[in-house]
Amino acid sequence: MSVMNIDMLYLVSIWLLPVLIAITFHEAAHAFVARHLGDETASRLGRVSLNPFRYIDPLGTILLPGLLLLARSPSCLDTPSPCLIVQEAMALRLPLVFGTREGADAGGLASYGVNAVENYRRAAIYVDKILKGAAPGDLPIEFPTKIELVVNLKTAKALGIKVPPILLDRADELIE
Repeated sequence: MSVMNIDMLYLVSIWLLPVLIAITFHEAAHAFVARHLGDETASRLGRVSLNPFRYIDPLGTILLPGLLLLARSPSCLDTPSPCLIVQEAMALRLPLVFGTREGADAGGLASYGVNAVENYRRAAIYVDKILKGAAPGDLPIEFPTKIELVVNLKTAKALGIKVPPILLDRADELIE
């Protein structure tokens, strides 16, 4: 093993446990505050746990931040939860349509946008090509080819909205 590999292994071994603990407490704190404010979405989705592996997404938690770290990017990718927005909108009986499926999962009427998980998979393929020696400038630019429509029928019923059958037929997923 080279000195560089040993140094990297040493750094990973030092940082792994603190990072797992930080992720766990960070996510558990989100769930606790949401529950305290009356939002039971995290509990309903099973996101209240001290098990760090419940929160780790290989692409979003490890690969993407790792690439940003290597690129020395100051970018902040943490986005606010749609749960409180949905709660306020439901109190006012306003339907919400989100650009990501998390909004529909949280109780919005629908979401229409690209599938983030698929985008992360495509990004991983690019990373793989670059790590195997491809020049980034030689790789083609890709755009999402599938837009996902998710309709939340529970929310539609709660708001007294009759979703047109053609929209139901075109939906990629219905939340019942």
